[in-house]
Formats: sequence, C-alpha cells, structure tokens
Amino acid sequence: MLRYIIIFSLFLFVTSAFAQKSFESLSKERVLLLETYEAKPKKAIRAKIDRLEDEILEYIQTNGYPIIINTITTLDVQDKTYPLQGNVIATLEDKQEVLLLDKDKYGYYKIKVNDQIGYVYDLKMTPSMETYPLNLIEEGLVQKKAVDDLTDSPSAFRIRYECPSVVCGANTPAGESCKVQTRNCNGRCHLH
Repeated sequence: MLRYIIIFSLFLFVTSAFAQKSFESLSKERVLLLETYEAKPKKAIRAKIDRLEDEILEYIQTNGYPIIINTITTLDVQDKTYPLQGNVIATLEDKQEVLLLDKDKYGYYKIKVNDQIGYVYDLKMTPSMETYPLNLIEEGLVQKKAVDDLTDSPSAFRIRYECPSVVCGANTPAGESCKVQTRNCNGRCHLH
C-alpha cells in the first residue's frame, strides 16, 4: 500500500512539473522558434510564435514578471485602479523589485508587492530579465484597445440595419416589381 502511495505521489509531482512550463523554458522555446523563423520564414512557425507569446503573457499575468522600480520619490501602491482613490497597501522605493502582472488601458500597472496585489500609475522600471515580456504586455494592451474600439464604434452591420424598411426596387424574372420588404440600404432584398 505504501508503495502505491509513493508511486502515485511521484506521478503527481512529475505531471505537475510538466503541466506548467516555467518562464525560462517558454523563453528558450521562443528564441528557438524566432531563430527558425529567421532562417525559414513560414506562416506555421509565425503562428507557433504567436501562440507561445500568448502563453508567455498568460504566464506573466498569473505569476508575474520581476521588474526593478526606478523612481526619485516614493510611489504609493493602492488597492484599486482608475481612478486611484483606494487604500495605500505599500510604498515603493527606488531600486525595489516587484512582480509586474498587467497594465490596463488607463496606464495603471497591476503589480504584486509584499504578497499583495495593487496598482501604480505610470511606473518607471528596469526589467530584471529580458524586455520582450514588457513589450508583450504593451502589445496585448494595444490589441485589447483595438477590440474595444471596434465594439464601441458603429459597425457596418449596425448601419445596414438602421436603414428604413422599404419595398425592394428590383423586378422579378416575370417582369413584375418585387414585393419583399428590406432594410438593406441599397434598396434591394436578399433575392436581388
């Protein structure tokens, strides 16, 4: 019985170790894919790189990315984002290391400091590792903003359905005028 418990524990440990890749292994895999892409630019490799970068970004948002704060004065970390009117949960000093989790569209950084998650505006930082994860966060933010802009702006579909209902202006094959009502802006129904 003890043997089965030990084997099962070992199995759980091995599967959990391989279930979530570390940041370093994801970064190494990205470097290899980028080198392969530079040698032979193919869409499939680019798609793998994009999927891997999404995985890296998800890893950062879950586990954080170490950065070093550059500041002249102390920065207050608050428990709420825009507008910052929350409680101060920590104060950041120059050259202090924190974990960067995300950035919102207003410029507020979500960070983890002293095992607490808080928000800081317009953070000046020095990455303690490579800089591309910071670029991934910025690109993700730009993509989110583009999607938000698309959903907030009137689309072609909304414009099409805002046209008044009219009788189709086309003629049938028999030469009679079509009697179908349409909201299509060109005045023709789906048959014409």
